[in-house]
Amino acid sequence: MKKIYLFCICAIISTCSLAQTPTLSFDGVDDYIDLGTDAGSGIRTLECWFKLDTEVNSTLSQFSSIVIRDTPTEFEELFLCFYPTGITPSLPGHLVFGINLQSTSDRIVYSDSNYWEADRWYHVAGVINPVSGMSLYIDGIKQISTESNTNPSEVSSFTTTVGSWGNVSGRNFA
Repeated sequence: MKKIYLFCICAIISTCSLAQTPTLSFDGVDDYIDLGTDAGSGIRTLECWFKLDTEVNSTLSQFSSIVIRDTPTEFEELFLCFYPTGITPSLPGHLVFGINLQSTSDRIVYSDSNYWEADRWYHVAGVINPVSGMSLYIDGIKQISTESNTNPSEVSSFTTTVGSWGNVSGRNFA
């Protein structure tokens, strides 16, 4: 009898939990979350789920920022974003995971695809392996792009944000 009650209580709690939608929504204009200065330091894995309001493809004209640590010098940066047209390297519509170490250029890996459906959940994981370097996984599938960097993101006093590229306008996530 105790097992039946326990099962019923668990079923009720599970049903109530499913009715809630604990997600965040960004308007693409000015919504963001400030994670503070510690969140982006020493990163080896950056992982999240996202769903787009509108399709992203090779005609994307502005960055769309998922997780960013922006710095004035561009050193110590960390980013997970969609690249727009007109940026070098030319990866319009691709999801890019990258870091910028002191005195070096961006170290990036990017998605195989530059087309992303609206109203569909995607899981992404950017990984910096201490032996094999950087890689990107989309919905559990390792993308072709690799980078030999084995160092984690730099320790920094700059803020990491979700949904915006620091104070730069026009690079917000929707």
